[in-house]
Amino acid sequence: MAIRFKDVEVCNAWQPTSQGGHECSEYIYVQVPIGDWNATPMQIVAPSWTVGAANPVPISLQIIFPELEFIYSGFTNFRYKIKKTVNGVDFINITGAGLTGDVFDDFNIRNKTVQINFQNMGNLSVGIHTINLIIEAYSVETDGTETFKEDSSIQNIIIPIKITVLSGNGFNTDSNVYQLTYNKADDSLSGDSKITVYSAEAVMANVTDPFIELIQTSGATEKYLTFQNNATIQGKPVGNYSGNVTITKGTQSKTVKVNLEVINDSTQFYLNPTAFNISLQKNLSEAKTVTAIISNLNNLNISAYFFPSFIESVTILNNEVTILTKNSSNLILGNYSGDIILKSGNVQKVISVNLTVLQGIKHDFSGASYYFALDKNKVVVNKTNVESAYVKMTLSMYFKGFGSEYQENQTYTYPFFKGSAEIYPGEEIQDFFIKAKNPLAAQNPNYQYDLALVSVTFQEMSATDSIVTAYTLDNLRFAPGKKPKCFPFFTDYSVRKTFSDSLIKLSHDSLSEKTESKILYDQYLLPKPIFTPKFTIDQYVFNRKEFKAVYEKNIVSNNILQFLPFPNPQNVVHIEWENQNLVFDWFTAVETIRETSEIESITGESKYYKEEKFDSSYSKLLTVNSGWILEEEIDLITDLLMSRLCFVTIREKTYKAFPIGKKNELFDTDNNSYSMDLEFKILIEK
Repeated sequence: MAIRFKDVEVCNAWQPTSQGGHECSEYIYVQVPIGDWNATPMQIVAPSWTVGAANPVPISLQIIFPELEFIYSGFTNFRYKIKKTVNGVDFINITGAGLTGDVFDDFNIRNKTVQINFQNMGNLSVGIHTINLIIEAYSVETDGTETFKEDSSIQNIIIPIKITVLSGNGFNTDSNVYQLTYNKADDSLSGDSKITVYSAEAVMANVTDPFIELIQTSGATEKYLTFQNNATIQGKPVGNYSGNVTITKGTQSKTVKVNLEVINDSTQFYLNPTAFNISLQKNLSEAKTVTAIISNLNNLNISAYFFPSFIESVTILNNEVTILTKNSSNLILGNYSGDIILKSGNVQKVISVNLTVLQGIKHDFSGASYYFALDKNKVVVNKTNVESAYVKMTLSMYFKGFGSEYQENQTYTYPFFKGSAEIYPGEEIQDFFIKAKNPLAAQNPNYQYDLALVSVTFQEMSATDSIVTAYTLDNLRFAPGKKPKCFPFFTDYSVRKTFSDSLIKLSHDSLSEKTESKILYDQYLLPKPIFTPKFTIDQYVFNRKEFKAVYEKNIVSNNILQFLPFPNPQNVVHIEWENQNLVFDWFTAVETIRETSEIESITGESKYYKEEKFDSSYSKLLTVNSGWILEEEIDLITDLLMSRLCFVTIREKTYKAFPIGKKNELFDTDNNSYSMDLEFKILIEK
């Protein structure tokens, strides 16, 4: 960030006085840095909060204000306002001595300490939430007129307040009170369109008044209860009404309030949406366009009455409002907010716009619901200031899976090379995924893990470790490993031998139903599991003998996978191994096994003997014959042998083991098939 200066008078020469002291005989002016924008801490990361718990304790924030009288000549009084950039739920309330609302009472303050209080926690979804704070400066005339001068982003002081919400026994909704308006003149129901319940599980809703009619639909991690226009609403006279909705999930319940205002006004029109959050990248010199739809059942003449300075134009055509931002090259870094006012007669409607201008950064994290950690998704941070010396990357990561759940924060640094730093965040994220310790439960589908929720902050840092600029990629989701060759299935092997007793175990995300899975279920006799969309990776189990009779001696396939029928052995061995995506892939061997034990003695020379036994170690080995396998399965066997953990099931008994090698390899030239013994060491609990 640029250092700003002021002129200060200092003594340049001293002379003695008659009383034996000294006095200044010459003064000069020198430039020294002004006291400028700063904050302690530079960012606030609150402790993780679990749904249903008490609100986090308040956190103090000290703000240092600049000496603007040295920057803006002719102005003597400056007032400061603290602003929040809220995308979604406003989960903080800022209080402090001398702070009324968002305005600091006194002029020309130099520092203040405020309290960050947490609120509305019951309206947050599970995940990472961020509100950015900036401080605005206004000059104040003697008549009280205020003129905006600058905000703290001019010195890259943008203070993020972050909190991670963890799942608990309860659940949240996006609000506690919902407002509806019914207009008899045009039979329109406006206001809040739905109740969002942050739960992947089914919920029940009971209402206290029949004017509240709800239809439930599902998202990836939430349920939507959408308000309906019904005969009860239409029959109510003009006035105000209220009712409650009690939402129940299992043994947990929550009650929210619904307010209804009934009007009869033929001068009304409606907008959807009524708020936009827009981001621009400074280095891309870009402008963005967004649109809102006007519901104008009364055929009113509607015009754009006002729009803020960071908006280039607002046009209305065919009941569509088109909003064009100014080009990012003409805007300074920071946050902007303002209202667009549309007017018809005495009726005004507002579209709120929050705009953020970001520093020069390019990244590959767009257009996908989630990313694989070891795919080459790159972030390029361009050096935007001569003072920038290196880049600091901070990862805030939330992991859940295989019976564990935790939050991890890590910081990494990268040098600039020829004006930019290339970073692959996924390579660092890969190290922290939860790994399985025990076999999966016997259910279909089998939950394995959530897609990791990650917030990545990049900061340009000066040589003195000061923040020059900052940019955050919020709520990215990651799966471990590389994108599998058979995506959407989490496996690299498309062709496999199967026996009638083979258990085909396929893992994929549950964000949406997969066409490729549906093709398999169309060939399958057992019913397809009920699908619920969520941000998880689940394993779906198919029993080979439960496919339709026509497939007993024919290939089961979809457009990606092929399962070839082989002659049945007397018994089979089911082997699951942890693959590169940390899910459990499968292979069916034949029941030609050998279980042995090894005892290793620890010996050495002692005081009394040339060799004496001091201790011993015990291990159990398991050898399984692969049976004849296809040439296409050779790489599968290699992958299996390289894995960290295997579950080997022989006649209802499951061994936890790790592979140690193979031997006794055979090749059948007539059938182009292979056979070998696979060796495992059984894990022995301490």
